[in-house]
Amino acid sequence: VLASLNFSSRTTPEIILKTFDQYCSYVRKGKDIVLEPIESLGAQSWLVVFCDEINLPEEDAYGTQRVIMFMRQLVEQGGFWRKKDNAWIKINRIQFVGACNPPTDAGRVSMSQRFLRHAPLLLVDFPATDSLKQIYRTFNGGMMKIFPDLKGETDPMTEAMVELYSEAQTEEVQTGDAATILLFSSRTKSLGTRNLRMHRRPRPGS
Repeated sequence: VLASLNFSSRTTPEIILKTFDQYCSYVRKGKDIVLEPIESLGAQSWLVVFCDEINLPEEDAYGTQRVIMFMRQLVEQGGFWRKKDNAWIKINRIQFVGACNPPTDAGRVSMSQRFLRHAPLLLVDFPATDSLKQIYRTFNGGMMKIFPDLKGETDPMTEAMVELYSEAQTEEVQTGDAATILLFSSRTKSLGTRNLRMHRRPRPGS
């Protein structure tokens, strides 16, 4: 079972606890209290908590990302202290997965090595030009089916989009004080096709 969370600079451990409340239940097993996915999700099911933009939370005065250190404790110690009764809660069949941009990007924080030592890292690099053309040729081809008169324009449009994007990445659009005012990402290309669809959509009464 997948629970998707979108982290921000203000994310705190409470978002993890609220997710547990939604997907898990506390079960007494002997002397232990165990937190595990609720039975209605399926017998022996796992809860996978996907944390998008995991390196956005700000550091506190001590240089700590509280939500990350809470997740580290859950992975490292296998549980947490429940505030209302100071009871130790063990977790069972709960896994964390995260995704983020490099820490060199604006607003990102370098994550603690104490946390990362528990996390296998996978780098998904930016697609090469040929890959971008293949991706957006498929995307544009599906979008162009809505407009039969533009059926033959998929390839030229894809070539133009990727070329414009590549050129824009090599040019800095700046103000007089050399402050960058425009940032381009791969989403820029998708927005261009969506805008075309929006502007060619029949208007009411036309």
